[in-house]
Amino acid sequence: MEDTNHFVNNKLPSIDLLALPPHVDHVLLDLDDTLYQVAEFPQGMLNHITEYMVNHLDFAQDSVMEHASRLYANHGTTLAGLCVEGNHNIDFKHWHDNIHGPLPYHKLQRDERLLDILRSIPPHIKKYVFTNADDEHCRRCVKKLGLDEEGLLDGYITFETLNPHPTSSEAEKAVGHRNICCKPLNEAFLKAMEHAMKHSASTGNLLPERFLFVDDSRRNVLASAKLGLHTVFVGDANALSDHPEHEHPHAVVKSIHELPHVLSTPNLKLLG
Repeated sequence: MEDTNHFVNNKLPSIDLLALPPHVDHVLLDLDDTLYQVAEFPQGMLNHITEYMVNHLDFAQDSVMEHASRLYANHGTTLAGLCVEGNHNIDFKHWHDNIHGPLPYHKLQRDERLLDILRSIPPHIKKYVFTNADDEHCRRCVKKLGLDEEGLLDGYITFETLNPHPTSSEAEKAVGHRNICCKPLNEAFLKAMEHAMKHSASTGNLLPERFLFVDDSRRNVLASAKLGLHTVFVGDANALSDHPEHEHPHAVVKSIHELPHVLSTPNLKLLG
């Protein structure tokens, strides 16, 4: 894999050069720490998660961080781990309101460079935000970033998309263990691809190679690459050093603003 670090201080190539493999007609974009990077958000979410576990689920303060980290590592999200491992009948809206509601959304700013990148992607290529977070958080971030411009994005794939709300009778029975669908589970990627194709009225077979997936989570990117999606990792290439090269994503960028570089560089595997 080519190291893209040398792009960081150089001028971005013309957006006109933006290119995708000819068979890609859907782009799935992670939200948090991918479309924006604001340090207060991940730290705030972690603080709110541990506070919720202590205040509402009776976890001990001195061990809650250890439990939260283990659940996240083993199940994709802490919420998923709580639902699978614990006898916690968590109200999902209450959870999300407490985890995301207090975040400093005022720190998110309109991102003209990102807007230009997304505008330059041909209209026949459908673009979706794909996040484990809830719909309200997704829409608030999108609006703050200026990405709610008509025609810029084709939709949002969120917690609610992956986990449709049960009916009242089912909700009453849903006490105890519940499975949550979230990245990096294969089921989550399959649901996301199915939703995107159905929502955009795409024809033809559901094939992973029709999708480009961009995410800052190493495990999400590696999981999607194994399924056959084209992948871009937003982060430090050194984070992949303990994985064999054949498992690596197709490209690595330090920021979403570098996306045009990897999509318009012909010697990267993404274009091969």
